[in-house]
Amino acid sequence: MNFVKSAFILASSFVLCSGTMLVASSSQPWGYSESDYGIKVDEIRFDDCLYSIYRCNGELTASFDKVGRAENESASRFTCRSCPSDDSRPWEILQIQNFINYEGNVVPVVEIGAAAFVEANSKFKLVHIPANIEVITPTAFYLAPVQHVIFSEDSKLKHICDHAFFHSSLECIAIPRSVISIGDEAFSAEYFYEVVFEEGSLLEEIGYSAFSETSLESITIPPKVRTIPVGCFSECDELRRVTILPDSELTEFGHGAFFKCTKLLTIDNLEKVTKLGDRCFLDCNKFNPVCSEEWQPEIEEFTFRWCAFGERFRDRIDQLTAARLARSNPDSTRP
Repeated sequence: MNFVKSAFILASSFVLCSGTMLVASSSQPWGYSESDYGIKVDEIRFDDCLYSIYRCNGELTASFDKVGRAENESASRFTCRSCPSDDSRPWEILQIQNFINYEGNVVPVVEIGAAAFVEANSKFKLVHIPANIEVITPTAFYLAPVQHVIFSEDSKLKHICDHAFFHSSLECIAIPRSVISIGDEAFSAEYFYEVVFEEGSLLEEIGYSAFSETSLESITIPPKVRTIPVGCFSECDELRRVTILPDSELTEFGHGAFFKCTKLLTIDNLEKVTKLGDRCFLDCNKFNPVCSEEWQPEIEEFTFRWCAFGERFRDRIDQLTAARLARSNPDSTRP
């Protein structure tokens, strides 16, 4: 895969506007008036900023070049060499550029913009994200065909925003240590089966349903994460093991965090968690972690609904049920 990380020369000319940072994005479907296998060149205009490089077997096949629009312009002008749509072609690699030269100045590419590759009309399955990218904004790869993502070793990525890979074809990803937040439903994708966090991960925040309805089998939670939020791993049918590290700051599982994880067997170091939300382990009928009798987290009435492990909290659950019934029918408590 060395060609993915190698430098290359931009193959199309363009006119750039000044005054803003460079991002990679697009707000409208990709369409071209000419698509003669990259031979003909035509001029395209977008309202948002876009910059990306397509490669096929290591060779440049098309390019899209754009910097941020100036305050007095609705769009910049750039040229495009169209990708062929022949389905017999080998699948493509999307290589996002790290820098662009603008009037002799080096401009970093710092962001993949909202809906940049949403429902991309392409066959790219691998994306290389360079070091200068700091943000993957909402819906950047929503419904995109990407299966694998590679980050540069010195990645500066900080935020993977809401729905970044929602319903994409993503299968696995190694998240750089620099990432501090993952947004809502960011990786909720049917074929997503593996996530690895780089050693020394700085991740602090995970959004609701971030990994819901995926094919994950196991996951290790980075130590700075304090809360597993609402529905984070809900309906992960293949999830069997979750690891909380010994030095973890994790203390809370939110509402439905592991809702209907029917194959979940255990969570290592679960005793670090002091609060379990309602329906947290609903229908986790195989869940049987190793915990001491002294572990008494805060729970809700339906935290362990249809989960045999909840029997160890039967007295407390009965008390919660009685309190709920008393609130709903206060007359029943009168002499």
